Amino acid sequence: EILTPLLLQIVDTVTTLTQSCYRGMFAACTSLSSITMLATDVSTTNCLYLWLYNAGTNATSRTLILANQDIYNTLSANAIYLPDNWKQGAEGTTVNFK
Repeated sequence: EILTPLLLQIVDTVTTLTQSCYRGMFAACTSLSSITMLATDVSTTNCLYLWLYNAGTNATSRTLILANQDIYNTLSANAIYLPDNWKQGAEGTTVNFK
């Protein structure tokens, strides 16, 4: 459950995701409280499949930083891409755009 700064830096800088590239990346990281994902193309099949599954469930607050509102809309339309606890309006969750 320990995430290295290098891994988080990679997530922060990738703009186009390939098939299943983030699949399950942060799954079960229950203490995860912040993630920056600046990809502007998430159209590839299963590129974010369950990447946040059971992530942040023990965190008292969560911050999700995305490239823009369009990416958020795409992710939030699919529960396997964006679980309820990481969505705008969820208790303790803040969503920002870069």
